[in-house]
Amino acid sequence: MPYRLLHLTSTSDLGGTEQMLLHFLRHVDRSRFEVEVGSLGGGGLLTERAREAGFSAWNLAMTHPASPAGAFRLLQRLRRGRFDLVQLYGLRADTLGRPLARLAGIAQIVSSIRSPDPWRRARHVWLDRLTAPLAQLWISNSEAGRRSRIEREHFPAERIVTIHNGIPLPPAELLTPPSAGERQAFEREAGLAPARGPRVAFIANLRRMKGHIDLIQALPRVLAQFPDLEILCAGRDDSAGGIPRLAREVGVADALRFLGFFAGTQALVRQCDFVILPSLWEGCPVSIMEAMALGRPPVATRVGGIPEILESGREGLLVPPASPAALAQAMLTLLGDSALRQQMGQAARARAERDFPVERMVRRLEATYLGLLGAAPRPADLD
Repeated sequence: MPYRLLHLTSTSDLGGTEQMLLHFLRHVDRSRFEVEVGSLGGGGLLTERAREAGFSAWNLAMTHPASPAGAFRLLQRLRRGRFDLVQLYGLRADTLGRPLARLAGIAQIVSSIRSPDPWRRARHVWLDRLTAPLAQLWISNSEAGRRSRIEREHFPAERIVTIHNGIPLPPAELLTPPSAGERQAFEREAGLAPARGPRVAFIANLRRMKGHIDLIQALPRVLAQFPDLEILCAGRDDSAGGIPRLAREVGVADALRFLGFFAGTQALVRQCDFVILPSLWEGCPVSIMEAMALGRPPVATRVGGIPEILESGREGLLVPPASPAALAQAMLTLLGDSALRQQMGQAARARAERDFPVERMVRRLEATYLGLLGAAPRPADLD
């Protein structure tokens, strides 16, 4: 009989963590694991996608993490599910899910580390430490995230494992430049005019930590040399209009195309010469891995787990965080050298093929679950 797993997320909105969970669902061995997906709140897109993939999924639509009614509904779900193991994603899910999972009699409780989270203050650390003894294991998607919990939260090092993200590798035919017809179809879908110059992709929800402000400050220098440059920004606006407003104030709004949530990010990356991600902190960013898999070199910041998946000067370029001048110089380097872009793109694809296959991530997760559940994993699970 398959083991019953619950993956409980803090939000049902789609971000990198939720995309990784969907990749897991689509590749998990369903003869050994019966998986259910729950969310505390959010818009419900993760719930919808999980159901489309054939899994039971639900969203409690909690408006406050300390809601007694929401906690009671979660406890009911945990008890009815008869789960063998629950994996939690995010501080809200950890804070509520750990004690309720223990109360429901779930033997194995796993927490997730998706970023070093340097934003955490004393109250966040205290909240995490309060229920940490209830977790048997933490799974981090980066060594940087693992170290952060050892050094700041003082979690036991032997109970934290690192399993890097993995993605489905696009077929080789998608590595070629898009045809004129494909470009026109993309532009119609995205509501874009035909390109007059180079395009760069920036796939991230509009939040301060993703570095949109640094890009806006870097753009005047870049546009002085490449006035027809377009930056395609795909992501939900969590800035309440603040980031687009700043672009207008700085005078670079004409170069930025804010597309909102964009489902076809693979098609978007193919339209671009390279991608950027000037984040202030990160774990193991999906957008960087997807760009590398499509043969597009990234310009990113040297933060969190990014240096673990990208060698600067070989597969892309890394710059210091919060440095618009360094970001501008890296963008100018790639914009001005098509041969370098091609060379780095080929190296990026090779790295993705070697290190990022989704099957490897899923095998390692399955082996970790089986080890906790007392079932010896097969040797192939540990490759």
